[in-house]
Amino acid sequence: MPLQPTFPVDVCYMVADLKYNARQGVKICEVQQASLSLFNGDTFRELAVEHSIHKELLRTLSLYNTHGWVVSHSIADKKLASALAHSVDWRDRKDLIALFSDEDFKSRAKQPAKDIYDLSSYQGFLYINWSQLSVIHDFEQRLPGMVVVDKSSFPLWIDKYRMTRLFAEDELLSTIKPKWGNYKKIYTKKLAATITNDLQCDTFVIKPRGQFMGRGVIIIQAQDLDEVLRYIITKNGRLADSKDPAYAAWKRDRFDSFIVEEFVDIPTDHAGSFFVSLQ
Repeated sequence: MPLQPTFPVDVCYMVADLKYNARQGVKICEVQQASLSLFNGDTFRELAVEHSIHKELLRTLSLYNTHGWVVSHSIADKKLASALAHSVDWRDRKDLIALFSDEDFKSRAKQPAKDIYDLSSYQGFLYINWSQLSVIHDFEQRLPGMVVVDKSSFPLWIDKYRMTRLFAEDELLSTIKPKWGNYKKIYTKKLAATITNDLQCDTFVIKPRGQFMGRGVIIIQAQDLDEVLRYIITKNGRLADSKDPAYAAWKRDRFDSFIVEEFVDIPTDHAGSFFVSLQ
């Protein structure tokens, strides 16, 4: 006897930053919402046999429901927004005002799904950056006819620590995540030694919790760790005058802690980070 569904339908589109070397195997350095990311991994596909990841996303969604709306201005990857917007069954709306000025959207969005466990019974998908949709606190009640992509990942929005913690909660996933730690922004001369002892490596990746597209990511050797930590915590020191975006991003960081993880090296003939879509 088949199991009865427990939860309504849900679709999340995420990207994972993976690295591989023969010593450590595959490591997932990061998972985050695709709407915040630039999918550079598409550069490495074999054009003759592999479809663009953006078109593949559209094809996959269309297996379940062909209709959708995208608020393109809110999506970081313009190729992704363009792939959806140029589909004959999707509608592109520049921003939230334009979306809710669309009479067809408003009419369809109000029509509840006949079966909340069946994607095809909804009026279509809505793909929008959460920073825009979050201003509507009751969007689920106002849009019962829409499958809002990424809805279940909204609680993890723009906080890499909360996303990274998911790895620690699963025995298998924890083995494929580089060693990492979350550290309070309290500077001491012992902090660098503590991090080195925790992660047991010589090269570190320091990440702000609320930045994306590589902003604020600093890769540093052990001998320079203390100086970098002093800057990102106190905003003082020689690095305070740096124009490098990796350092400048920390001046705007408002979180009370930051992430440090071991650097996973990859062979030079496989240089670059590779991304995959998770459904």
